Parts: sequence; C-alpha cells; structure tokens
Amino acid sequence: MLSFRRRLSCVCALLVLASSNPAFAGGGWVASPGQSNLQVGFSRKTAESAWTPTGTTRENLTLHDFRYGYFSGEVGIVNRLSGSFLLTYLHGIEGEETNNGLSDAWFGAKYQVLGGKLPVALGLSMRSAYLYDLEGPYDRHLFMEGEEVDVAGEEVPLAEFRGVSPEWRGVLKEDYTISGAVSRSILGRGWASIETGYTFRVGAPADQWPLSLDAGIPVPVWNSHVKITSLFVRSLANDTTREPEDRFGSSATNNFNDASMWRIGGGAIVPLGSTGMSFEAGYNQWVWGRSARIYKEPFFALNFSH
Repeated sequence: MLSFRRRLSCVCALLVLASSNPAFAGGGWVASPGQSNLQVGFSRKTAESAWTPTGTTRENLTLHDFRYGYFSGEVGIVNRLSGSFLLTYLHGIEGEETNNGLSDAWFGAKYQVLGGKLPVALGLSMRSAYLYDLEGPYDRHLFMEGEEVDVAGEEVPLAEFRGVSPEWRGVLKEDYTISGAVSRSILGRGWASIETGYTFRVGAPADQWPLSLDAGIPVPVWNSHVKITSLFVRSLANDTTREPEDRFGSSATNNFNDASMWRIGGGAIVPLGSTGMSFEAGYNQWVWGRSARIYKEPFFALNFSH
C-alpha cells in the first residue's frame, strides 16, 4: 500500500496532467490555449568515472549505462497558463545487473507574467517516484519467502531471489521546483532563454539551486536551428540523515544526496517539411561536479507541434 504522502503526491500529479497535456516555445513563452508540442525521444547516459565530494576524479568504476525512452509535452490550458509532463522508461545496466521499466516522472504548470520582447514566466513542477516506488524500506533486490529450514534449532524461512527491485530505476524521492524564466527572440527566428529557481527535495537528498541556459541559432539550411544548452545544479548542502526507505547514502568518496553538476550540450533541430514535426539530435557532456558521475549522453527525438 502507498503511504498517504505518496497518494497525495500522485493525486496532485494526475490533476496537473489531466488539466494540461504538453510545451511549445518554452522559457518565458507559454503556449496559447490549445497550442501544444509533444516529444518522443531516446537518450543514452554512460559513465565509468565520477567526481568525489571534493571534486577529484575517480576512474575505472562500475559501468553505468542508462538508456532512456521519454515522452514529454506542454499544452496551453487558458490564456497565459500551460501544463507539462515528462514520462521516462529506463533500460539500465549497472555492472552485472539490468533493470527495465518506468522511471521518474515530472508534472508541472507555467504562468506567463510578462509578454512582449522579454517574456517572463513562473513555473511549478514536481518529480514523482510513484510509477516505480514500493512501500517499505529500500532493498536493491526482491526476495520471496520459501520453505522453512532448521537452523540451530529454529525454523527459519528461506528467501528466494526474484530479481532487482523497480526502486533501482530512479532517485526514489520527490522534488518540488519553483522556477522563473525569461526569454528573447534573436536573429529573426532564433531564441535565447535563462531559467533558475529552487528545488525542495522530500527526504534525504539536499535541496538544490538549478540554472539553465538555452539558445536556438537559425541556420539557412532546411529552416533548421543549432541548439546550445547549459545546465548547472548546485546542492545547498543541507543533507539529512538517511532513512530506511531512502535509496542513497554517503561515503568518503560519494554523497549522491548532496551532489552538484554542470552539463553542456549541443544539437540540431530540423523541421520535416510542413508536417508540424521536427527531428532533433544532440549530445550532452557532464563537465564539472561534486559526487556526480561523469556522463556522456547522445540523444534524439521527434517533436510534434500543432
């Protein structure tokens, strides 16, 4: 059974999803009522090295190979208000273990407070572990009780290994982010956006300060764009004591709950004629961090707009 807190989080997420479907322009722009953009994509994050809590590099670690399928979008609900979602499916490989299934999901809403040449929007979003979370203490593996055997005069049930737990597939915590974004059109049909805010994490992980930059530079080939992105996430170092249902703890060489990172990326967006669809492909690289894996991430996606 789900706890009351998780049931409440699920209800909030479903209300946002039911009242909103997917984003168009992003940043300080908000989709008009009925205007929408959907995206179906794939990304692959791999790493065999990581940064310690002091920023030094640890090499030749267990391979992390996380292959994500994702479905996201945003739609205009009423004037100045839109809603959004991001659903992820993971085929994860970590060392000798493989895990497949639904992973973290995000739901949110955005309100445009200023229009004009410098549109400004405020947003509220939630990351949920509902789609893969289990009740009770965290265990990386699942077991099923078997027949009892006599051990030192006591009847002790055997445990039959069933496989890796679905809780292996995500952060296993809820994030609530308040954000603000400002954008500007550049070079005719290009854009530039900056967004920042504050992320409250429920449970052991520390709260975070995210800062993202996004720009689309038009190029005179097929009406396409070159896209440049940057994401910086700074932990606020207010980590709390690990509880039994928390997935991550800390050690001298890593503290996932108090991690910071900086990722940069680039790619291209190419419209597919007059279909309202476009193809996007790119690459992200983690370039700085504390208690973070040094990931590389190629990705591609199809965008559907109307």
